Amino acid sequence: MKKTERLNGIIYALKEKGKLNCKELSELLEVSERTIYRDIDALCQLKVPLISYEGKNGGYEIDKSYFIPSIQLTEQEVIMLLMVLNVGREMKIPNMGSEYQLLRSKIINVLGEADRTKVNQLFKHVSFHVDRVLPKDYSDKVLPTILESFMEGKNIYITYYAPVNEEMTERKVSPTKLFYSDGGWYLSGFCHKRSEKRTFRLDRIDKIELMDELNTYLEKPIQSASDKFTFKEYHFEISKPLYRLIKENFYMENCTVLIDGEKMNIKVLSKYEEDITNLILSNPYDIKLLGPEAYKEHIRALIRELCNRYI
Repeated sequence: MKKTERLNGIIYALKEKGKLNCKELSELLEVSERTIYRDIDALCQLKVPLISYEGKNGGYEIDKSYFIPSIQLTEQEVIMLLMVLNVGREMKIPNMGSEYQLLRSKIINVLGEADRTKVNQLFKHVSFHVDRVLPKDYSDKVLPTILESFMEGKNIYITYYAPVNEEMTERKVSPTKLFYSDGGWYLSGFCHKRSEKRTFRLDRIDKIELMDELNTYLEKPIQSASDKFTFKEYHFEISKPLYRLIKENFYMENCTVLIDGEKMNIKVLSKYEEDITNLILSNPYDIKLLGPEAYKEHIRALIRELCNRYI
C-alpha cells in the first residue's frame, strides 16, 4: 500500500471507529507500528486535526468536525456495497487484505454517525459463507500485475507450480480472462511454452512480472480441447420431481426445457461436468442421459469400473 493510501486509511479508520491505538491501526493496514508512527507525524504536518491520548488507554482520535469529501450514497446503496465487499473478502480476492479495510471505511463514512451505528449493528447479524475456497493466500504481486496486464495490453512472465511433476516452471503468458470458479481464482490465456490455451490457478503463481511485449491474443478467441472450463451441452430425460429439486442449482443455470411432462426432456449448457456426473450416478431411476455420445461413453466407463471393483 502506498503512503498516500495509508494516510487516507488512517483518516477513514479513525473517522469510522473513533479512538484507535497504534497497534490497532497497524493491524488494520497491515504495516508495522513504526510505519504508523511516521504516518501520524505526516498527518500532523498536513494539519489533519488528530487528538493524541497518552497512557494505558491511549491512542488517536480525529476531530469530529473534520470533513471528508465523499460521493453521495443512500443508506441502502451503502448496505449493498458493503455486502458485495464482504462477499469479495469471503471469496478471497487476491491481495485484498488492507484494501478491504480502507474501502470499507470509505464507504461507511458516507453516512452520518447515527446511520453508521445502525449499519454496523446490521452487519453483526449478516454473514457470508463461500464453499470450497481452495487457496489460503496469494503472492503479493499476482492480482495487481494481472490487472495491469489487461489495462496495458501486455504479456506476463510467471513462475508457476506444476503439481503433476511437482516442479516450478517458467512461462510467458498472454492473459485473456480472469475468473472465479470451483473455489479459486484462475487466469486463462495463451501459454507460449505449450503453444495453446491454458488455465492457471493464481495461488500456484510464485512470481509474476509484467513484460513490455504486447498481448496480441487479448481480443482473439483461443480454442483448446483441454480447457477444463469449456461449456458443454448435455441432453437428459428427467423426472419432474428431480427437475424441481435441482433446477436452481448452479450447474443448471443454462437449462432449456424441450418437453414438459412427468418425464421431462431438457438440454443443459454447463461447465461443471463433475457435478453433472454426480447427478447422473446418484439418480439412476430419475434421470437418463441422452447425449452427447462421447459423454455417454464416459459414463459407461465409470459404471464398468464401479462394477469391476464392487461386483
